[in-house]
Amino acid sequence: MAHLPISHMTLYKHGVGYFRRRGTLEGEAMRLSFRREEMDDLLKSLTVIDHGSGQVLGVDYETPQSQAERLAGCSVVLKDTRSLRDLLAGLRGRSVQLLGSDGGAETGTLLGLDETEDKPLERSLVSILRQGTETVATMPLSRVAGVELRDETSAADLRFFLQTALGQETHRSINIRLSPGAHDLEVSYIAPAPTWRVSYRLVMDESSTLLQGWGIFDNRLEEDLTDISLSLTAGMPISFVYDLYTPHTPVRPVVKEEKRVAAAPVELGAAAEVGGMVDSLGDTEYTTLSASRTPRTPSGTRSSVAAIAASVQSAASGRSLGELFQYNVSVPVSVERGKSAMVPIVSSALERRKDLIYNGGKMPAHPVATLRFRNTTKLTLERGPVTVLENGEYVGEAVLPFTAGEAEAVIAYAVELGVHVNEEVKTESRLVSLQLKDRFLLQSVYDVRRTT
Repeated sequence: MAHLPISHMTLYKHGVGYFRRRGTLEGEAMRLSFRREEMDDLLKSLTVIDHGSGQVLGVDYETPQSQAERLAGCSVVLKDTRSLRDLLAGLRGRSVQLLGSDGGAETGTLLGLDETEDKPLERSLVSILRQGTETVATMPLSRVAGVELRDETSAADLRFFLQTALGQETHRSINIRLSPGAHDLEVSYIAPAPTWRVSYRLVMDESSTLLQGWGIFDNRLEEDLTDISLSLTAGMPISFVYDLYTPHTPVRPVVKEEKRVAAAPVELGAAAEVGGMVDSLGDTEYTTLSASRTPRTPSGTRSSVAAIAASVQSAASGRSLGELFQYNVSVPVSVERGKSAMVPIVSSALERRKDLIYNGGKMPAHPVATLRFRNTTKLTLERGPVTVLENGEYVGEAVLPFTAGEAEAVIAYAVELGVHVNEEVKTESRLVSLQLKDRFLLQSVYDVRRTT
């Protein structure tokens, strides 16, 4: 069976991936294997296109039964440790030929296997009704060198058992039926996939700031990804699981036959009476205290911003998809099975402002050092951790919130221990007026709260 490799993969943030396979093949069928839990999404989204001159005739797939359920009606069921004995027991009443180790053979209808608990391979006997006679012959199980099935039903049951046993309980196969000849086949579908993540670096010196972002994703597929195109989508499209794989027979009401009783005589008498943005700095108001100082770059060192910008450049371009935003990686991506990878998706210079912001509800004694910048990257920035580097040194980290293009972001990356805040609150009640109205005395009182 030809292999159809993955050519494109789009990952989303809500546990779903969109996969596209494409390749050329000869033949009338194409088989793909999927995990059992992927089948509902597969049946919901599977799209098959033949870009050549062939046609797609249909798709069939294995029923959602366990291996034991699929073998329930099969006369041949072989265990791992006693295949020959199970085969002889299952062929009872069938036409067979027993081949002996001494070159002899017995042909007829198999009666069964008489096993002994003590030394079963040496003392057990196979009984057979010889063909065309009324004679029952026996052969020690140890002398049976082969069994020839002369009954098509028995042979079909054995083949079915072997095909079923070959399958895995955790996987299911789909079979794409094609017209004869050559095909340029494209198969696309959605399937559960780990969400992609993003991590940022915010690198500063006296005059410039660089925002760098890395997209992180995992290859949990059962194959290597080689030179595929990759897209990482920000936002959250609506997605759900719809059970299409499990057969469902609705329960219908049971209507019973009407019971009739012979009518009794009718006697006439008297008539009867029919009676459902907290700011990342907190949900309370915040106060800007001052602009923090920017250290100088040590003499003789290259600007860390320039060095990082020159060494790592974004490998992705962005485009808006309505409510979504997509990073399209511009270089082929290869990731081995069971491994993860990082690709640079953001590398852009920004203008920033540094502030000390105090929020007593979050940090009662000290302000936090913050960076405020407008997203001028022309990209939508997904939520993720950001490490802040200043003049080549680590100075803190924060979580960058989901930030659309041209929106403003504020991140708090360090606590300013050099500034201590003492907050004093005084309250007083002040009588403003008294008024007699309609025999009622109305008083107006202000409650005044002062915070210093």
